[in-house]
Amino acid sequence: MPRLNPRKLRASLIRCAVFTTTLALSGCASNAARKTSNEPMSDWPLAERALRSGQWEQAQAPIARLLQQDLRNGQLQFLHALTEEGIGRERDRARLDLAAVGYANAERFAPGNYWALLQLGYIELERGNYRTAQSRFAEAVLDQPRRWEAFYGLGVASYYRRDLPLMRLAAERSFALAPEQRESIRLNAFALAVAGEPEAQAMTQKLVATGDDADARYAMRRVAEYLEVAPAVRQTPIGDEGGDSAPLAPLAQNPASALNQVVVEVTILLNSVLDQANRGVNLFDGLRVLYGYTNTLSQISGSLGRESTRTITSQISTPQLDYSLNLFNDSGQYYSVVARPSITAHLGRESQFFAGRTLNVAVSGINLGQLQPIDVGVQLKVTPEFIDDKRVVFNLDAARSFLSQDQIGNFDSSLTTFRQSVSATADVEFGQTLVLSALSEQVNDKSFSKVPGVGDVPVANWFTKRSTDLRRQESLIILVTPTLPLNISTPDTPESREQSVNQLLALWNQRIEPTSDIPAIIRRLKQSRWLRAPESGDLRTRLPQAAQWRREAIEESLLLAKR
Repeated sequence: MPRLNPRKLRASLIRCAVFTTTLALSGCASNAARKTSNEPMSDWPLAERALRSGQWEQAQAPIARLLQQDLRNGQLQFLHALTEEGIGRERDRARLDLAAVGYANAERFAPGNYWALLQLGYIELERGNYRTAQSRFAEAVLDQPRRWEAFYGLGVASYYRRDLPLMRLAAERSFALAPEQRESIRLNAFALAVAGEPEAQAMTQKLVATGDDADARYAMRRVAEYLEVAPAVRQTPIGDEGGDSAPLAPLAQNPASALNQVVVEVTILLNSVLDQANRGVNLFDGLRVLYGYTNTLSQISGSLGRESTRTITSQISTPQLDYSLNLFNDSGQYYSVVARPSITAHLGRESQFFAGRTLNVAVSGINLGQLQPIDVGVQLKVTPEFIDDKRVVFNLDAARSFLSQDQIGNFDSSLTTFRQSVSATADVEFGQTLVLSALSEQVNDKSFSKVPGVGDVPVANWFTKRSTDLRRQESLIILVTPTLPLNISTPDTPESREQSVNQLLALWNQRIEPTSDIPAIIRRLKQSRWLRAPESGDLRTRLPQAAQWRREAIEESLLLAKR
């Protein structure tokens, strides 16, 4: 057997050692510092600091990660909705819809959440959904009857619904709790003016003392306009044809038409987090050394004799190696979906809803090819089976799909989608919310490749050990809420209040003001007719002092969310 050249072999080993040592020393200082700086901080301190400083975009990511681990935490739902509202008011008004969904979910998972009800009520006010806003504020008042903000919102919603009895009660209570607040003074002045009370002028004089002369002059003009028609308000009997703005009397309901349809609202909440951490590289993984030996003997015979040639060749070679020296690499993917489709369905007939994109993918055959349409988006199918005045039974198919960047296989043309779907039959009362489907999944996948012994030595293991840590968390909740649609048989009148509003009036003497005679007040104020229509600038739909109680809401929610 031929002998290897010791000098060449020793030179090769020296070069290999120098190369490995150089890599270790070059990465020692920088990567040691990076190892400590990349240590992930807890999401709680990040969220608390960003929320308290009003940095909504910085607060959204840590709160979303915390919420992804516990989607049923109503306090975290509220904080996440608060960040959505903050971002929406700063640059993207469309995100207020996401905030409204978040506040509604916070109230579902934490019933009686005053701050969620309050914020949701003001968002509904801005949308012009005064009946829904009135209901939200009534629930907030029942939860904390000592807070004036909810009474103010209740009064504003009642004003634009022309519900004078409830507006008057809310305005008086708001003024009693916060007589120095400009908004309470203004609301009380309008409540008195609509009822034709001359004390409204004295109330508007208090607005002048609080500053903002232009706003005070506008309020005084509007109050004077209401007082001008005060005699007609008191003298017009119920049932006269006076005034276009008089509330309509409730029409008799037609069961045949009112109970054949249902409106189903579906809320889809999806959170998906993918984190991957790669550490080190194993230089010996896949490393191969090839040794070749060739012994060739050639003999040529001729007239002059025989000639022999022997050739011996030995070779040690290493195949071409390709290593990535990215020793520390973190990657992640975050996906969040809040979808709220709604659809009206007729008894016994299927209604379909789809919002998204239809992609056409080429599918080749033996002789011909075709385009295969693929729907990507939100899809909803509802089939009511039974409807009465209290509940509904329906079949529901809800699906949500989106494109994924992961490609499987080596196809020339491929499309990968991520899809969630649910098909179920539900029996739900009107106005109630049912958790139709829920999923919580957490996957941890760890793998490593190392050289035994050396792979456990600090610094050296950067080049003799490679580890991969993959963590995936997914949470999905689908909520459904059926309601009866408003039509000519079920009009939206001031008398058609939500259940929470009627409950508030029933408990007013017990929870709010024991000395008030609610039935007498309602009977007296129902005799008044609205001869002037409310205008959009009469009352504020947002409180200027919102930042003050928002800080209180943040501190309280942070405290309760950790329990």
